[in-house]
Amino acid sequence: MIFIKLSIFILCIFLVVIIACYLITKNKKYISIAKATINYLFTILIIIAIIYFSLRYFRL
Repeated sequence: MIFIKLSIFILCIFLVVIIACYLITKNKKYISIAKATINYLFTILIIIAIIYFSLRYFRL
C-alpha cells in the first residue's frame, strides 16, 4: 500500500513540474507528457478502486 501511495505522490509531483515547465517555456511537448501522466494516474486509481471494492465484497 505504501508503494501505491508513493507512486501516486511521485506522479503528482511530476505532473506539477511538467505543467510548470509548460507555463515557463510554452513548449507543446510538455502538454503531451502531462496528458500521459494524467492517464497513468487514472489507470492506477481505477486499479486500486477495483482491488479495494473486490476485497471489500469478499470481506478479506
